[in-house]
Amino acid sequence: MRTFLLELDLNGDVTSLSFEDGSAEWRERAWTIVDSEAPHLFYDPLDDGMEYVYLSWKCIEQSVMERWIGQRFEEVDFLPIPQFARRARKLDSEKQFPETWAVMF
Repeated sequence: MRTFLLELDLNGDVTSLSFEDGSAEWRERAWTIVDSEAPHLFYDPLDDGMEYVYLSWKCIEQSVMERWIGQRFEEVDFLPIPQFARRARKLDSEKQFPETWAVMF
């Protein structure tokens, strides 16, 4: 489990994939992109993923995410898990994939 940043163009095509190299420069550049409006997918297994994982994406359409995972989302995929529902942020559009999202689990 390695931290990575996947950068995309506006069509959802990958323009860059970089893995954390342990440098402060990489981490600073990654968070600059995560905090910007640039399309991306960022994965960070905090503390080696033993306790928490941070995942965020921005400007990724549902069709692009479905292409990446190799299957279509179903309505049930957007229902909150009961034990986490009170802590979860509400979707902007119910039963639709959020084009921008961030979660720590």
